[in-house]
Amino acid sequence: IEYVPDYSDPTLPAGTDTCMRSGTLERLRELVVDIFINLASDVIHKRGPMQPGWEAQLSSRYQVMWRSFLKYLTKRYEDRGQYLADLTRPRKPEYDEKWGHLDPLIKEGKRAEWMEQYLRTKRHLLVKVGIVRQEALRTPEELKEFVWLKTSGHSEEAAHETKPVLCDSLPHHSSDLQFLPESATRYAQLIVVGVPLKLYNHYFGPYHTAFAELGVHPIAQPNSVVFSKLNIGKGTTVNYLDSRLKLHGEVYHDRFRGMVNLATSVALGDNPNTADRDLALIPNLPFVSVERAAQRSARHELLDATWPRSDAASSHPSSTGLPVDDRAIPNIHFTGNEEDGCAMFLTEFMDRLEAEHNRLLGAGRVCSLPQVFGPTVVAAAEYVRLAQEARHASKL
Repeated sequence: IEYVPDYSDPTLPAGTDTCMRSGTLERLRELVVDIFINLASDVIHKRGPMQPGWEAQLSSRYQVMWRSFLKYLTKRYEDRGQYLADLTRPRKPEYDEKWGHLDPLIKEGKRAEWMEQYLRTKRHLLVKVGIVRQEALRTPEELKEFVWLKTSGHSEEAAHETKPVLCDSLPHHSSDLQFLPESATRYAQLIVVGVPLKLYNHYFGPYHTAFAELGVHPIAQPNSVVFSKLNIGKGTTVNYLDSRLKLHGEVYHDRFRGMVNLATSVALGDNPNTADRDLALIPNLPFVSVERAAQRSARHELLDATWPRSDAASSHPSSTGLPVDDRAIPNIHFTGNEEDGCAMFLTEFMDRLEAEHNRLLGAGRVCSLPQVFGPTVVAAAEYVRLAQEARHASKL
């Protein structure tokens, strides 16, 4: 598989690079760290929307993250307090010079104020512990060597002997990539975790203009916010794979261009209004939405109360900026129920596809996949939707 570090193409117009430059990433990172520290300060002081119980909006994994993070700050506060109280302990001039300005807060018992100021002073902590994550692109050789060394603990010499084998397993988890050397000039995205979806507008909304000026686009997700280059999303890859490049009137395959046929493709996602928006709005690609029913209903209520149904149906969401009304977009098929809905759809879809293949084969006919693929997607999605509605009704 060919690896293209910046996904740019010399035959395409300028600006088609899908990644952020290091300068943009650094400015974005500083802004995101500021925003998260403001959020964390509200958590520490239990003010604003961060009242006791707020963390229930997050998944269990990120609830644990917040408990561990606050426990760490508390321990740092207590350790410093013990250091100041024990006059028999040897003094550490560098330590005192760095944190001495916060000591009055300890003496006054202002735990929350100390924790907030400690966090503002030690901004890099958020990157070190992985709350703010930056995903960097590297050359194939750098990636292969790094992943081998990090996952196996082997020496650099041993890594050179295993590089061909590692091709099949790249890239590894994004959380590993943030620890790569700082020599990169391209970054695919920046992620900040532990942010509830319902609180996105409160903390990040006021900075939309600043994000646009940086040329980046924030996407709010249930437990995080993802930043990527403006107008770059999940659909970018699909459009590239489906596209055809013409030179001198002839169509040819360039890298992976033209390797995907949308007539035999299906996309699945749980957030067609934000994270999966550009993927869901590719007209010729069936999109199976496994979005939570409650989230979908809330968006429909907003649409119906704010815009007439006829306007929503006749206006394309990608150009108008309207919330996505999947009821009016022919290629979106709703099943709901997130992971369970996804599993049910895939099982039903493959069973139906196999049955149609066997039926045509038994009749002495050839099964043309492009002809049966789309209708099978629609039928399977509708079956799963009705099955889940019936199951839900039986529990009422």
